[in-house]
Amino acid sequence: MPIKETKLFIENDKKNNIYNVLISVGPFRSKEEAVHYASYICITKSIDFNPDSILGNITELEDIYYGKDNKTLH
Repeated sequence: MPIKETKLFIENDKKNNIYNVLISVGPFRSKEEAVHYASYICITKSIDFNPDSILGNITELEDIYYGKDNKTLH
């Protein structure tokens, strides 16, 4: 995955007197590419697209999915 540009914004909701942190990642060439990145971010809670980080996150998710990291107490 090529490195994507990330931007950070702080938004003030004056009506409710709260702040939100918004992160923009892109640009993307297609809707499908954007969906892949959005899925990765949602599943891993990470915007680090470094190949080593991606492989680590995928390995961790596979361990959870396939039960390799089963921490059930009996």
